Amino acid sequence: MAMATTARPRDRHPWLDAFLADPASELDDLLSGHARIGPYESADAPDAARLLFGGLPEEDEARGVLDQALLEWLDSQRAGGMPELDRLPLERWIRKVSEAFEIVGLLMLPDSSRDFRRRFVVWNSWADRLAVAAQRDGRYTLWRTLALTQRLVAGAEPAANPFALEPLWLRICEQAGGSFPSHYLAVGLLGLRMLPEREGSPSERPWITGLVRWAMGQTPLVAEFSQQWWALKGLYPRMPSYWGRAIQETLLQSSAKEMPDELKDWWRQDVKVKDGTTAQQPQSQPVAVPQLAPLSVVQSLRKRARNPLPSIGKEIATLIDERRHYAEATGESHYLVTTACNIGMGIITGSDDPVGRGRLAVWHGKRSPGNRPTSMVGPCGAMRLPSKAPSRRRSWSAGRPSAASRRMNNGAPSWRCCSATCPAVSPTPNGCCARPWSVSPIMSSRAPSWRNC
Repeated sequence: MAMATTARPRDRHPWLDAFLADPASELDDLLSGHARIGPYESADAPDAARLLFGGLPEEDEARGVLDQALLEWLDSQRAGGMPELDRLPLERWIRKVSEAFEIVGLLMLPDSSRDFRRRFVVWNSWADRLAVAAQRDGRYTLWRTLALTQRLVAGAEPAANPFALEPLWLRICEQAGGSFPSHYLAVGLLGLRMLPEREGSPSERPWITGLVRWAMGQTPLVAEFSQQWWALKGLYPRMPSYWGRAIQETLLQSSAKEMPDELKDWWRQDVKVKDGTTAQQPQSQPVAVPQLAPLSVVQSLRKRARNPLPSIGKEIATLIDERRHYAEATGESHYLVTTACNIGMGIITGSDDPVGRGRLAVWHGKRSPGNRPTSMVGPCGAMRLPSKAPSRRRSWSAGRPSAASRRMNNGAPSWRCCSATCPAVSPTPNGCCARPWSVSPIMSSRAPSWRNC
């Protein structure tokens, strides 16, 4: 990301004077990694360019010279055709070209951006031959630069069609994993997200359509689809009812009829829309926002977090759930994050089994793949513990392993409920709650099962 501060004369790197004296030679050295730009020699060319040019004012001469020099360098490389090189030298050359494209999008250079759009057919046909590997893919980098600079070009070229690239982005989404590598989905969705705003149309509708096209073209698994949906949904804070209307309106369109039923059903369930219903209009009265417990409650819990965890388990679960409901209703996650951090810091200060407390402090903020909170406390106030104990010490646990459970789980102990009864589910014959929970695959490549208390 380019720095927004205005550079003072003493902030200018001395290499900029050498660059202005001989732009073509110095730019080639920068892309080759030979430029004298200490202390930035270890940075790749795009990061070095950001550090050297990112803090300069828009009207600074060096930025304009860089814009023109990059365009001329790329034109010369294109005119020369594909060099006949062995694999490693060829990949190095493609990396230089890719990083030149990347610098244009990183610094939002206007002349190069406009030229890429004016001569799109020329640049695109050349870039098609630069996709030799995932790590060295000039086509991907050009398309990503085109995606990032759409609004810049729309502002600089009022006569140009600001949505001219939308069919390209939809085609990329539909064929990512087929004609295009699967990681191209990211650039297709980015292009749809960075389209200029349409008057009277919500900004998230283009990328929602992109997800539909991807689902129809490639039939991804629910886990793959949910990963993309949740990642993008988090960038657009909206009320839950808003997402319900948006998804229902999308699925009612004729273009979404071929979307797999399994994904449709999951999507409706995720945004709580019943099959066959029509999109409802917003309620005239304001939606009730959950009330937050005062800061004193959080501070009190943090102080008492050194106590045995089962004694305050219900209070922690209630507080975290309250913060989560508030975040879902308002799109504001600040209170959820800060509360989780405060409580987590209190938990890990306990004297009994620091390792176990540390793991529990992390686990209680995780969510399962089914979007269900894997809170560290169960509805009976007992701790949820992994079937494989993270430590040989048992003092931090709310239950105890049984010999029978060790035999059933090949030596990995399950856990008994700490209370006499568990109101959530009926215990199994060995005394353990039966409902399984899963921990995030980020925590472990082999996700262990969880007991309900």
